[in-house]
Amino acid sequence: MWMTIGDGGKMKRANGFAVVRTMMTAGVSATAMLVLFTACGDTQGPATGAEGGSSSQAIATSTSTSTSVAESDAVESDAPESEAADGSTEQGDAAAAADGSSGVSASRWSGTWQSAGESLPATLTVITDRPMLATIDIPGRCGATWKESARRGGRPVVDATVTYGQCNDNQWLVSVNGSTLTAVDTANSGTTVRFTRQ
Repeated sequence: MWMTIGDGGKMKRANGFAVVRTMMTAGVSATAMLVLFTACGDTQGPATGAEGGSSSQAIATSTSTSTSVAESDAVESDAPESEAADGSTEQGDAAAAADGSSGVSASRWSGTWQSAGESLPATLTVITDRPMLATIDIPGRCGATWKESARRGGRPVVDATVTYGQCNDNQWLVSVNGSTLTAVDTANSGTTVRFTRQ
């Protein structure tokens, strides 16, 4: 129990129980003490002073900080992941598939070489598809290396460099349709090769 009492014109707070003990020691009657407490008693507990206020402020600050941290976490969790999840990998895979759409990579083909009424068996061994690199063998006639130098309408144009035999260097326009590969001499459409995948 706390009460406010005067002290030389100044008001101060005092412990009510200590005041009662002092008044009883001085012989003050119970009636007088009751009147005194009725007039100036303060039955409220200790007011929240600077210390109480500090505690309240600390609690408020802690609550505010916790809320801010929670909001910050929410923002971070909602942030988009690295633009590593926007589809670029899938596009790269699609492009790679398109690059190998001819389906001739690392494969062996057998067929026929024809030129000026002459027809001979031939074999084509593909090393890489894009850029196309291959070797062609025409037994009894010649052999050459095919190396892609350009693309025309999505089809490879290869430069043929003779490695043995009696043939001339030339250029071929290659087309692939499923298991069939054909090529036409770009300077002489009468010279062709036609292969089937082995």
